[in-house]
Amino acid sequence: MNEQYLSPKTTAEILSTSVQRLANLRSKGFGPAYSKIGSAIRYSRTDIDLFMEANRVIPHSGGLA
Repeated sequence: MNEQYLSPKTTAEILSTSVQRLANLRSKGFGPAYSKIGSAIRYSRTDIDLFMEANRVIPHSGGLA
């Protein structure tokens, strides 16, 4: 298994947010899936990518009205 697991700091950098925001999302049951080993939180790169894809917004392809 070659899955890459990342710290909250690295994950926050990838998502252009703060570590505190990630913690707030976790406490409310939102954000990317994560693993907890003891007190350590780790995010898989796959789960980060899935989270980004699930929150993708595709703008309408029409002109401005």
